[in-house]
Amino acid sequence: MKSSDLEYLFENIPDAKQNRYPEGAVIENIALYKQYLDEHEFNFNYKKVGRGFWGIDLLRTDGSKISTIKNPIYPTNSKICFSIARNKYKAERYLEAAGVSTTKSNIYGLKDLDKARRELNDYEKKVSLSNR
Repeated sequence: MKSSDLEYLFENIPDAKQNRYPEGAVIENIALYKQYLDEHEFNFNYKKVGRGFWGIDLLRTDGSKISTIKNPIYPTNSKICFSIARNKYKAERYLEAAGVSTTKSNIYGLKDLDKARRELNDYEKKVSLSNR
């Protein structure tokens, strides 16, 4: 957004209140979970799970691990997003993993030609073939 657009909005909507947050406000998911678990005296272990990433092991009273909470990874403006968008097969796998109905593609090499023909003959719905 251009700064001139922002100036226009602020000049024409003068009564809109600006959000003000206290300094040091916790906004990161894992930090919020940690804060909640601390306040409610849960048994947990706060740990580094990757470069710059933190996670929380939820623990039973005997110290054994129940599960690990990690920050979600949303493939938006990242390399993973572009990789998914460029690759129909990979996009299908991600959609399928998220429970979204999608097409069912298979990739075959030249050595798999007989297998592909058998599967094609067994399939009763519409099929689209592509040569890459």
